[in-house]
Amino acid sequence: LSRFSNNAASPLVVLKKSRNGNVGSNTVVQNNDTVGIIRWEGADGTDYSQVADIQVQIDGAPGDNDTPGRLVFSTTADGSQFTTERMRIDSSGRLLLGTTSSRSTAGGQARFQVENTSTEQASFVRTSNDSGSALVVIGKTRNGAIVQDDDVVGSISFVGDDGNDLDRSCAEIRSAVDGTPGVDDMPGRLEFRTTSDGSAVSTERMRIDSS
Repeated sequence: LSRFSNNAASPLVVLKKSRNGNVGSNTVVQNNDTVGIIRWEGADGTDYSQVADIQVQIDGAPGDNDTPGRLVFSTTADGSQFTTERMRIDSSGRLLLGTTSSRSTAGGQARFQVENTSTEQASFVRTSNDSGSALVVIGKTRNGAIVQDDDVVGSISFVGDDGNDLDRSCAEIRSAVDGTPGVDDMPGRLEFRTTSDGSAVSTERMRIDSS
């Protein structure tokens, strides 16, 4: 596909769906309708079997000029001929791995969620012939401005299902600004917190301050 025009526009491939049985007629689609699929298949010696696909589906109640969507990425497991969903990006921009619906944890809907039935959730490995390590960074800015004393920069929260949700933590490790920050000057502290029996809020038990 080629486009020859003196502007920033590109070629375009469009897949459309209507729930009307007449060609060219417009009937609104419904939640969970599949609007389009790009699929790869390979010869298995007998016929062609699915290898992987990307599907686009409606992700909410559509209406006039309102068609929420999601992207679903699927691969075929060894021993199977059909794809299984592995990852999706929902209509809120959340990236979901190992689950088809967003779950509230620690009082919010995380932008990146991973679920699994075993302990193999995530790993970070650096492969370089030097003394450098793998790095996980948690950062905070006041909407592009300098942080302030006592701002919580990041938290590691341990949450458990209380029979209703996973919004309450049993323990937390927090990092906070511990003084007046400036250019190349970011005093910090670590706070260690646990939650008492009968409580839904963690309490600080120990801290390591900027000194």
